[in-house]
Formats: sequence, C-alpha cells, structure tokens
Amino acid sequence: MRRSSILAALALGAAFAAVSTPAAQAEPPVVSGARKDPRVATIRAAIERSNAVAIEALKMGDAKLYGARFVPAGELLQVSGRVIRGRADIEQWFSNQVTELGTLHEGEIVTRDVFPLGATLAYETGRHKLTFAQRGVPSATLEGRYVAVWKRGPDGRWKVLRAIEVPRD
Repeated sequence: MRRSSILAALALGAAFAAVSTPAAQAEPPVVSGARKDPRVATIRAAIERSNAVAIEALKMGDAKLYGARFVPAGELLQVSGRVIRGRADIEQWFSNQVTELGTLHEGEIVTRDVFPLGATLAYETGRHKLTFAQRGVPSATLEGRYVAVWKRGPDGRWKVLRAIEVPRD
C-alpha cells in the first residue's frame, strides 16, 4: 500500500477525535436545518466524548481502545478504495499504523457538523491535522476531511458504523 494511502487512512480513523481547542471554537459549525433538531446537541456531545477516546488511543497506541469505538461490523473506507471491515481488522490495521508511524504527538480534529438520520443514525463531517512521532521525533503530519456515520446501540451509546475519507480537491 502506498505510504500516502496509509497516512490518509490513519488520519481518517483518527479524525473522530473532535476536541475543544481555540481553533475549533473559532470555526463556527455550518448552519443547517439540522441545527433546529433538538437531538443535535446530545448526539454531538456523545460523538465528541467518543472522539476524545480516539485521541487517547492514538497517543497511547492502544488498538483495543480505538477499536471499541466501532460497532462490531464497522468499516473504514479509505480514499484509495480499500475498505477495512470489522472491529478486529480495524484493530489490526491500527496496530500496523502505530508500528509504521508511531503514536500521536499532537493533533487537532474538528467536528464540523452533525446530522441526525432518524432515531439511531447520525453523520458527522469534520477536518483534522495530526502529527505522529516515533521515539519523540515527528514522522508525519496529516491533514484532511472526513465523514463518519454513527449508530446508537441498544445501550444508548453512539459508535462508528462507517468512517469515510474525503478526497482532496
């Protein structure tokens, strides 16, 4: 697999880590019809909590913690067309990326908008800028955009169903 595809895929997976930073607060979310939906704030908060877990997993190189954010049949759809299917394969892919790129050194991931799709589905759009490091030395900086489809389970928790890289213009 080309290094750029690997980097883009890792960025996509990491892109679920919406954190509250000054830059994130400076960029207002898109104003849309979904903003009037009272569920948006609750769903967004749940997604951002899960995304914070992703950042911690990236910092620690913890594939199990990262994978637990996905439904068992979750998928990562890479811009190259490759699809990584299922939590176990996502965890293995994550471990391989940590071996190649290292762990997250610093990063900013911003949820742009959240749109409910009925009672148990929602999609999130966003952007990211992530710098990875091996043994403290930066190894790669990734920037991009993503779309994630989230599913609420019977326990009320939102998990990633599909993560989709958005190609650069």
